[in-house]
Amino acid sequence: MKRCRPNCRNDTSSERSRSRYDPAAETDKAEIMYELPLPRNIDRLNIELQTPLRIHHQGHPIVPEALTAQDFLVSVFRRQKKMSQHITDFPLPDMRQLRTAIEGVTFENADLHWYDWKRYSSRQKVEIALGGIVGHFTLCGNLTELYPYIKVGEYFHCGKSTVMGLGKYHVTEHCE
Repeated sequence: MKRCRPNCRNDTSSERSRSRYDPAAETDKAEIMYELPLPRNIDRLNIELQTPLRIHHQGHPIVPEALTAQDFLVSVFRRQKKMSQHITDFPLPDMRQLRTAIEGVTFENADLHWYDWKRYSSRQKVEIALGGIVGHFTLCGNLTELYPYIKVGEYFHCGKSTVMGLGKYHVTEHCE
């Protein structure tokens, strides 16, 4: 017996068979998507947090005044490590190698604030707080090794509740 998608009938009409999803047709696109950008000799990057960023420390959200460059970067790498567990071709960041590079990065020109946002859970019948940090800041330091991962993080977001759209950020090169 043939297996189909849930809303697909088991008929053999040519119109129906043309509309079926063919994962083999997508393989070239998938391979290109998982390539990291090349490292670039950069010492400053502007980061704009476009949706609330939720990073927790010891079970509590980090507030804007307490956020550090290390918190942000570890969150970016943690998300990419999770992605590499689910996507076999995705490059796994080597945290031991990148740890020294992360420790040398600092914030500048941080304009961050807390944005409260809630959603209603129909299953739990309660409102769930999804607030987080929004705004912009500049990462300063030797970002050459970190740049590819920071840039790819734009697509995968970082922090908690990324499946709800949180943690989206945009990277631009710093112009003096």
